[in-house]
Amino acid sequence: MRRWNSGRCICYRCVNISILHSVFQMTEQKLSRLETTRFTNEQRETINQIINFLGEDSLNNMIAVFSKCRKAPTINPDQLLNSFSQEEKDFLDRIGNRFTISPNLEIFDEPNDLIVARHMTNLKNYIVSFSDCYTAAIFKKVGENEYQRNVQMLG
Repeated sequence: MRRWNSGRCICYRCVNISILHSVFQMTEQKLSRLETTRFTNEQRETINQIINFLGEDSLNNMIAVFSKCRKAPTINPDQLLNSFSQEEKDFLDRIGNRFTISPNLEIFDEPNDLIVARHMTNLKNYIVSFSDCYTAAIFKKVGENEYQRNVQMLG
């Protein structure tokens, strides 16, 4: 297990997790019914903006977290994965297939529920498995590169 010297690493990771959680909330109702879903233009554009803002390297530190899923796909995440469109699967592939489910605590309300524990353990394992942190220096470099691209387009 890697020991973190800076709270900044966890902060950036949480930002990535929160952003992706928000992006996928719009399809969660469809996903919970296990319908074949489509990747909306709004989701696609939001993810593209996140990647443009944080840089391609940020994909190495992203985890998709799905919430408000029904009981069956929460117990068996393969049901959820099988319901995704190819574009959603391609996105998960870009982030190393790191995804988990935040169990609905209205369904899984028992103390120390094994399903809840399994998903939270998966999330923790993803976080500690990152070999590098997404740091302020990386973010600054992305901004400098974006600035240079803008200068070149204007020049």
